[in-house]
Amino acid sequence: MKNYYWLPFLDEGWHSDTVARMTHRDAILPFSDGSAATRTRGGNTKPAGRWSDIGSGDQVLIGGHGHKYSTEKVTWVTANRNISWTASQLASAIKLNLANCGQRKIDFHILACFGANNMTPLAKSFGSKLAKELKVRGLRGTLTAYKGAIGMMAARGHQTGTSRITALPYFAFGDGASTTGNPTKDAGVKWQLHP
Repeated sequence: MKNYYWLPFLDEGWHSDTVARMTHRDAILPFSDGSAATRTRGGNTKPAGRWSDIGSGDQVLIGGHGHKYSTEKVTWVTANRNISWTASQLASAIKLNLANCGQRKIDFHILACFGANNMTPLAKSFGSKLAKELKVRGLRGTLTAYKGAIGMMAARGHQTGTSRITALPYFAFGDGASTTGNPTKDAGVKWQLHP
């Protein structure tokens, strides 16, 4: 099993966090425009991955930002502007990059705050919407999204709050507020795609 990280757009915060997460078994996929995502701000390089290398059982971890009052999209903060995609747009981009992906069972993860949270009992989470869109496109395997705010950098691997309310002190006061919640893996919600 190999981990492939993907940021569709250069979001400096997520890019720094992504390359800090990577181990010798991991690779980073190119940005959506095809440019390499391997060079860090400090000039180091990380292993490059290709979509065609992804095989059954591999993980694709997609970094992005969730929204405070919406489960409709994820966003990337770029130097010029913020770019947001709906679950349909993200699923289409994944399908396009994974040509002939129907036979591979891939373990997808969306690393975006509140990706598994519902806004109301009737509003579906972004993760559930993305799982539906991936199924429609014939992708196989699983999708995992996470409840609460996902920690980055120093808080990596933990929630910084289980809900939008409990995460607020962390975002307001940064590392000064000890609101770290459960380990991120315990906050995961998994959806089965096609068997």
